[in-house]
Amino acid sequence: MDEEIRVLDTRLPYFYNMIREAFVEEPKDVEIVIVGDKGQIASISGDENTVACTKGNRIFILEPSKFEECEHCRDNFYKVLYQELVHMFYLYKRN
Repeated sequence: MDEEIRVLDTRLPYFYNMIREAFVEEPKDVEIVIVGDKGQIASISGDENTVACTKGNRIFILEPSKFEECEHCRDNFYKVLYQELVHMFYLYKRN
């Protein structure tokens, strides 16, 4: 298992708690789905060059070791994940 994924449950709750204070309401039952290959994330998002997308209460994100296949640096895994989480909060109750 990728190192970033192993520490996901320690890093993500910390960030989640920080941003939830900035919003009136928070999404329920947030799910992070680690996607194993570029083709699968492209079929979910509709974009061949993306590494993550948000659909409802799910964030689909490409496995960090596969980021470079989409011309993204694997070191940006958490930046992308956090951006999608903020996007989810922002869109919550708007859809």
